[in-house]
Amino acid sequence: MFVVSGFLALYGLIGGLTHNLWIGIALLVLSGVGGSLLSTTNQTVLQLLAPDHMRGRITGILNVQAIFASAGILMAGIAADVFGPVAVAMASGSMMFTIGLLILAFSPRMRGMRLSRLGSESA
Repeated sequence: MFVVSGFLALYGLIGGLTHNLWIGIALLVLSGVGGSLLSTTNQTVLQLLAPDHMRGRITGILNVQAIFASAGILMAGIAADVFGPVAVAMASGSMMFTIGLLILAFSPRMRGMRLSRLGSESA
């Protein structure tokens, strides 16, 4: 989450200041790599935490995620028309980064979660 949000906020900040296309593309690629890592980790953790009899339902819920992502993209596009793309990129990245920090600060369960332990607990 920090990779996605950090590079998205940097894209907004640096892209807004320099207007350099290649720097912007590089930052968005790095943000996209972070997004792929976040998505994969999110799905893995949900599947490892879910009881065996609930895994199909969990997978169904994960499929609904695309609908909400599309709605979020629509709202971000409308906000970019109103406030400008730089402001929206910086605000989106900053909000996501802040949410990640709050999760770390106030959720000891998430802070202490290790994928290596999750796999051995379910066995």
